[in-house]
Amino acid sequence: MAVFTPGRDTEGGFKIDLYQKFNQDYRHFARLMDRFLPDPQALRFRDRLRRLTEIRSCVRAQYLQEDASLDWTDLGAKTKKLIDDHVRAEVRELMKPLSILNRDFDQKMSAVTHDRARASLMEHAVGSVILYCLVVSFSKQTK
Repeated sequence: MAVFTPGRDTEGGFKIDLYQKFNQDYRHFARLMDRFLPDPQALRFRDRLRRLTEIRSCVRAQYLQEDASLDWTDLGAKTKKLIDDHVRAEVRELMKPLSILNRDFDQKMSAVTHDRARASLMEHAVGSVILYCLVVSFSKQTK
């Protein structure tokens, strides 16, 4: 990773041109591996791909923090098929919105056992009241 560390003549936080070349070569290598696996001749390069993937992830996490999430364009067809076949997701509501103006607000807040959940619930409740007050204030000013 020190290879990407900025020098005196580097603009920005790291050597972006060197990283882009590395990323391009990595993608090419990963596509080739995707194409030829599970051919026994390609199996000997699995550890190299695994190591390059680790390096790439570390560089992305350190230098491209806003872009450290999974890039779906990097996945090969076989990997996408595996994900589609085996990963299922459903959205379910964990908590209903709560108004801070409800009479039983304190009771409902005390029923929430986790501090983070309670803080999130409080944040959204207070935020919705502030938004409501701003809208009412704005509408009175425009009349």
